[in-house]
Amino acid sequence: MDISKKRLGSYRTPKGRLTRVPDELLVDILLAWEQWTGPGTGFYSALGANHRKMAGLIGRAKKIKREGFFVHRRTSRHFLISRLGQDLFQVIG
Repeated sequence: MDISKKRLGSYRTPKGRLTRVPDELLVDILLAWEQWTGPGTGFYSALGANHRKMAGLIGRAKKIKREGFFVHRRTSRHFLISRLGQDLFQVIG
């Protein structure tokens, strides 16, 4: 899986809440979820979250996708997304 606990954990508060997760990471989570073939609990535990936290994140990612953002092409640190016919090049890190 391309997303690690450590990458997602950098947006975790001391109380364990996930806050201010960037859209790029949400898109990565959604893509990983769509490719996951095992049970959902395995996906959630691989990311160090429970089903309630992940449901909110995946819901936000689906909203981004519905509003027109989607991944075109992906390399190791770059991806091209489109929003209403406009191409935006993002560098993630």
